Amino acid sequence: MNRISIGIIVFVLILLWSVYRTASPGVGSYVRIVQEEEVMGTLCTITAYGEDEQKTRMALEKAFKKIKDLDHLMSHYDPNSLVSKINQVGAMTSVSAPSELLEILSVSRQISEETHGAFDITVGALMKGWGFFRKQGRIPSEKERLKLMSLTGYQGIEIDMDMEKNRIRLNRENMEIDLGAIGKGYALDQAAKSLREAGIEAALLDFQSVQLAIGYPPDKTSWLVGLRHPFKKKKAFGTIRLRDKALSVSGDAERFFEFSGKRYSHILDPRTGRPVEGVAMTAVVAHSATEADAYSTAAFVLGLEEGVHYLKEKKVDGLVVASDSGNVNSPQLETTAGWTELFNKNFSTRRKSNGTKRSSVF
Repeated sequence: MNRISIGIIVFVLILLWSVYRTASPGVGSYVRIVQEEEVMGTLCTITAYGEDEQKTRMALEKAFKKIKDLDHLMSHYDPNSLVSKINQVGAMTSVSAPSELLEILSVSRQISEETHGAFDITVGALMKGWGFFRKQGRIPSEKERLKLMSLTGYQGIEIDMDMEKNRIRLNRENMEIDLGAIGKGYALDQAAKSLREAGIEAALLDFQSVQLAIGYPPDKTSWLVGLRHPFKKKKAFGTIRLRDKALSVSGDAERFFEFSGKRYSHILDPRTGRPVEGVAMTAVVAHSATEADAYSTAAFVLGLEEGVHYLKEKKVDGLVVASDSGNVNSPQLETTAGWTELFNKNFSTRRKSNGTKRSSVF
């Protein structure tokens, strides 16, 4: 369930260049700043508009610092991060935690409860067992898989907030927290908060698999973002209009391994201890990047119909694309009713009685 969806890279259909001045009737002149940095294991790009170039650059620097601070807090790849410390000693002693980590653990637990464990951040041991932690896929034996599943379960994270202690403990030895399915979204939300506090009213924060829009560019009504096709690397799947919302995409187009002719996705179902089958891609638009990030993973694990049903319950829009429809040119997919208002693509659609839409891409 560690979802670094590099294979389903979301690309921005706004031309990027370092500094760009533009004018919009009644709003004056704006400077456009684009900054890119490698952080949290992938490329993060922030495009922002501001009235003052120096202040806008400073705002972007602070936003990136926030992301880096959170990476040092949440990364399970960094042996010196707080999450790594919890994974190492959390079963022996409780560990003091800051409010940011408590918040993301609280949100994660709520989603785990809502999805009956389809979303679960305690899949760290499972990810390692399947070889995805070091990007060297392997199939664990049945005995090993069952043992790894005994180390998985969101109920195993204990939070002690009595007398404002704010301490975290794991109730099973060798249990490991992995925030890959929600961490990038949370980092973008906090970076966006920093930008807004600095007076930035138009920005796009792009973590490739997760994007967050603040306002919209001058002379536009929204940010226009593109989705790559789940089965064709060089073909666009469609475009999404974002305005004060976030988009997250989950998929296995590049992060997978094959054995004896079978493909194994890096997104694991915590309930079975095995890679998810039958789903190629999910995309979710939500009010926060934290929600979009987590919901897209949850929907991927839940599957075509149950995944869309969950998105409808959360009152967010999205789609789930099947991997076994047999026709990559016209894949089977399910969408929420509001998805087509955001998504620009030629569809052949028929409405189902339950309020979802089953569509084929031309």
